[in-house]
Amino acid sequence: MEMQCVKEVVGKIRSLRNTYNNELLKAKKSNTTGMATNDLYISKIPWLCHLDFLKNIDSYTRENTENMAVDALEKVATQHFLNDEFDLFGQTIAEQLRQLPLEIALKTEEMILSTVRKQRIKLAKQQTSTQ
Repeated sequence: MEMQCVKEVVGKIRSLRNTYNNELLKAKKSNTTGMATNDLYISKIPWLCHLDFLKNIDSYTRENTENMAVDALEKVATQHFLNDEFDLFGQTIAEQLRQLPLEIALKTEEMILSTVRKQRIKLAKQQTSTQ
């Protein structure tokens, strides 16, 4: 669906829900006005039946569910895109590695990872010895 942010997702959910409810209302009105069977409103939207689960959701539940969905999406978005100094460092290193020939980039990547691993091992040994 090529949506870029949580607001777009929420907007799409609302739009689908509104379309579904409007189609149900049209069908209900045509059924209660005493129209002949041939004149009853039948939606031409092929995917409408896939939203039938919305029939049993009241407005309170719908609002809470929507808020929970927005909160969950925002949490995921912020977890993956912190953009702190380490994210920026990683992006800088990645960009520089992309400019190198593949073999040299892979060797350089291994050197960086090796250095980080050595530091983590050193820290783990220090913490073990102090305990």
